Amino acid sequence: MKRSQVFIFILVSTALFAGSSGKPPIVVKPSGSEGKKIPSFLKKERPAPRTADPQAEAVVEAYLKAIGGREALAAIQDRYEKFLVSKHSTTGKTPALFQRYMKRPNMIREDWDMELKIGDQPLTVIQVFNGKTGEGWTKMMGVVAPLESNMISMLTWDKYIDDFFLHWKEDGYSLRYRSGSGSVNGEPCDVIDVFTPVGNQEFRYFFSKKTHLLLKKQWRVDNSQEGPVRNELFYLEYRKVKNPKAPDKPILFSFKREQYSDGNLTLEREYYEVKLNPGLSDKIFGRPEGPLWKGRVQKGKKGAKKPKKALPPWKRKRRILPKGISRKSEGSSPTATDLKKKKTEKKEDSGKK
Repeated sequence: MKRSQVFIFILVSTALFAGSSGKPPIVVKPSGSEGKKIPSFLKKERPAPRTADPQAEAVVEAYLKAIGGREALAAIQDRYEKFLVSKHSTTGKTPALFQRYMKRPNMIREDWDMELKIGDQPLTVIQVFNGKTGEGWTKMMGVVAPLESNMISMLTWDKYIDDFFLHWKEDGYSLRYRSGSGSVNGEPCDVIDVFTPVGNQEFRYFFSKKTHLLLKKQWRVDNSQEGPVRNELFYLEYRKVKNPKAPDKPILFSFKREQYSDGNLTLEREYYEVKLNPGLSDKIFGRPEGPLWKGRVQKGKKGAKKPKKALPPWKRKRRILPKGISRKSEGSSPTATDLKKKKTEKKEDSGKK
């Protein structure tokens, strides 16, 4: 597997969507494919609001209460998760085992086992970002390198140690309640549109009217190779997770996620273990052990000379000059005086004729 293919899979696999929870077990199966036609409810509507209406805030507060409450969520200081991600494509299913470590403030590490090999080496990856030091690192095939800014964004994006809806307002998002009733596989839902701080990108969340739990997240991607694509993320198999900081208030968490693009299954995520407040050490979020990659990439045969960089005409040693203009010095360009003189000579010659 080529390095470029590896990183394409990494980019797709790390776009994992943040938590939500519910009472076990709620099993929701999405409907079949609806083709490439964009439904009317995903088309552009009126401009996104910059505030939240009272009805939308009430739905969010009911959800937070259902999964454990604001106080219990805020008490989470660190977190450990172990889960399997399976990417589905026309060529089959590609599994990857993830272990994720999170700690306040903004410290995150992921260890990946792709169950693939590059040559004779297994493909294992470590990515880490330390919010205290501002440093990010990646380790692959035994070599350590600084984590690029775009990969830091991918690593930290949409991953919360508590829950997105605990601090949506502080993060600059806005909410709008959709009038009328929505549903997920026949279960009545309250529907909330969530808008990003910049621009009018819209994400739609479906909360069960009965349990107040999040059942589905829906959004559209306009710039894909296939054109506009509707994405749906279903939250399944909710269970209680013990919280040592609040023993009487366990957190409800979705242990299975299924993502569909235009009705086709693309990603599955199944959690094996979730621990809240396990007491993670800051050392976990330091630079991984291993030699530092120096960034030297050799191409072609060993010892082969690099092709010389092409020079502009006025810097070439052998260049073609207009007839009648002398070569003043190697590497110099014809002066404006030379060109003017040549033009005058041509004019005089034509007059004589």
